[in-house]
Amino acid sequence: MSNATVNQAIINCVYVNDTGKMAILKNNFDLIVKWREQVVKVGEGFCFEAPEGGYLEIFTYEMATMMLEDRIPCRELAI
Repeated sequence: MSNATVNQAIINCVYVNDTGKMAILKNNFDLIVKWREQVVKVGEGFCFEAPEGGYLEIFTYEMATMMLEDRIPCRELAI
């Protein structure tokens, strides 16, 4: 765990999948494991905790290729 993660406030966040496709969320700020992935179906939401300076990456699959759709600052997903 990096010092940047340790020194940042932890915030509650929610992501709602409005991509029209099944999304794979990835983060590297989980306090227990180094990387975490979560599948979120269209229209579903996912709640998580993250450091204020963290980012959530949203991937979708297209033609058997995983593509990065978006990279959102967690502070924009704060609830």
